[in-house]
Amino acid sequence: MIQIPYWQLLKKHRKKIVWSILLFWLVMGGLVYGSEVIAYTYFGAPVVDPVEVRQYLLRWLLWLLFTPLIILIGLKINIGNTRISSFIILHICLATCMLLLEFYLEVFFLKPFAEIYYHRKVTISEMIVPFLYKYFAYVVNYFLMVGMVNMYVYMQTYYKTKEDLLVTELQNKALENELALQHLEKLKMQIRPHFLFNTLNALNGLILTQRTEKAEIMLSRLSALLQQTLNKETREFISLKEELNHVQLYMDIQSIRFEERLQYDTDIQMETYEAHIPFFIVQPILENAIKYSVEQTNKPIFISLTARVHQLQLQIEIRNTFVDSNNQMMSGYGIGLSNVTERLARYYKSSAAVNLIINDHGITRVEINLPYVTG
Repeated sequence: MIQIPYWQLLKKHRKKIVWSILLFWLVMGGLVYGSEVIAYTYFGAPVVDPVEVRQYLLRWLLWLLFTPLIILIGLKINIGNTRISSFIILHICLATCMLLLEFYLEVFFLKPFAEIYYHRKVTISEMIVPFLYKYFAYVVNYFLMVGMVNMYVYMQTYYKTKEDLLVTELQNKALENELALQHLEKLKMQIRPHFLFNTLNALNGLILTQRTEKAEIMLSRLSALLQQTLNKETREFISLKEELNHVQLYMDIQSIRFEERLQYDTDIQMETYEAHIPFFIVQPILENAIKYSVEQTNKPIFISLTARVHQLQLQIEIRNTFVDSNNQMMSGYGIGLSNVTERLARYYKSSAAVNLIINDHGITRVEINLPYVTG
């Protein structure tokens, strides 16, 4: 049911309503007067006598006074809160009541003047016949005004509903975005403790074995890495160049930790440096490569990182040369890989993908494909 603030609307738009009423009845009076002039000027119709002139004037004045009431009734009884059959019947009854009141006032004011002008008694039947002839036309006038009010009600309701839907949609989008950001933060927080735990263990090992120089370098790299992480904490996206700088610090730490057992190389296409990517998506993949290769064997492991742009897609590949034949990653992607996959899905939907490929020659590849976007 549509609730219309009747008095507020009338008060708010009172000037427009007054001018609209005056203009409406001025136009209607002009049309009626013009048709009368055309009728007796060109088609021989009898000239309107003074009684009829006064009748017209009184009638238009009464309708001018009735119009605010009709507007209020139209606001209160509209097609939005009333069944169509009830709407029509109610307004026909109300229009009839107004016309009967108008007829009573015409009789009260005009009958004495007509008797003086015609020098005879004027009966009610003489006055009611012309009234009945024009009853339908005046009911149409009434419904014309009610229709205009209902059109206004409909447009107000339409725009209000549209505005409410837009506000609701924006609120839902904001809530969805907030929940997504919270979830992404949770994913990132799941990844970082694993790296810190391993690094601190390695640092502890260096100190215990009195390799203080390497411990100092590792601690320096760890400090720089944490500093960069804190500086980027509020940024969801960074350039690939910044990400690679971050990754290099991480790999420096791992190189100290594993020494000759880890060989690391990069092949980065120049145009990829300006690509914008979600922060902290490369390091977790490298952590997986180390976890499932370097930590599983005493043999030297080669890890490579490449980045290319192909058909407006940024292609990042991380490759390592060993897979534990007993594990074969069958237990799943691991926290790092699965979280990166989920983060990319939330950022890019189906426009991004993470693929894990293990071949028969002990080579593991993780391919990351996402839209190539620059700042």
